Amino acid sequence: MKIVVDANLFASGLIKPKSNPGKILDLIKKNQVEVILSPDIIKEIKRILLYPKIQKYHLKTPEEIDAYFEDIFIFAWIVEGERIIGCH
Repeated sequence: MKIVVDANLFASGLIKPKSNPGKILDLIKKNQVEVILSPDIIKEIKRILLYPKIQKYHLKTPEEIDAYFEDIFIFAWIVEGERIIGCH
């Protein structure tokens, strides 16, 4: 199954790993669902996660956030418009 997720789901999932968004992120990392992202969504996710009021909940450094996304990108389809620009 392929799913499209937004920045709010990623932020919620990192802040509360036991929540439904957290469970979805876990499914993505376990390659049980495939995630579809765009470069714009990725930028928005990283921007939101670096907000001080959000960062104080997930306690990840910018480097840890980048490493987290490298793990996610292994299983992600990256699309821009109608064109796939990257996939696992």
